[in-house]
Amino acid sequence: MEGPGARILAERLKPLVGASADFLFQGRSVRRKIDEVCVQGKRIYIGTADGYLSIFFGMYGSLKTESHGLEGVSLTIVSGDSRLAFRRCSIRWISKSAFQNLYDQRIDVTSESFDSGLVLKFIESADPERLVCDVLLDQNIFAGSGNIIKNEALFRSGISPRRKLESICYGEREKLISETRIFSLMFLDAIKSGIPVKSITQIYRKNSCRYCGSKVKRFWQIPSYPQPADRFPTIP
Repeated sequence: MEGPGARILAERLKPLVGASADFLFQGRSVRRKIDEVCVQGKRIYIGTADGYLSIFFGMYGSLKTESHGLEGVSLTIVSGDSRLAFRRCSIRWISKSAFQNLYDQRIDVTSESFDSGLVLKFIESADPERLVCDVLLDQNIFAGSGNIIKNEALFRSGISPRRKLESICYGEREKLISETRIFSLMFLDAIKSGIPVKSITQIYRKNSCRYCGSKVKRFWQIPSYPQPADRFPTIP
């Protein structure tokens, strides 16, 4: 799951604010009143009187309305007639002070508070040897970006995923941040409208380049890192 999906799920949880709920995870049950629900990137935070429950959605993370018979359930929340199952997620309790240190909407690619200038500063201070594809998946820089957003942002920016940060000029960095933001909001709108995400992508899950028709290459075992040769003419 990526940031747009997590933001939609957080909205589904907000009706529980003010209600008491049983949290079933890691072999124990904890009952707390839900004071707040917020989201940053792929992570949903549920605030209670004594801290926050942090729920991080991995690539295959999901939320179901029934937990019986499901595999990979990391957390179940029961409140009244509602029973919500979080699958393939990383769950942990954090203190209120830890939450304050971690929560920053300025790096969330779908947040109204997204700050491209701050993200640019983080990129400029990152290891210049890092591959740009890895930077786009860094949740401390682009909170909410996953394989779909990464591939689309790179393709729309005309930047090879195999390039190192040191080879990417200031203008390209600004373009990359802009395209990441634009597509993330498109992704969010598509989910809200029930539109298949594939219908708005230019390269993700595509077999050929929309510009020249050349076959898309894939690297490593995850079907990502697209690279039509004509789209990235300056590969180092």
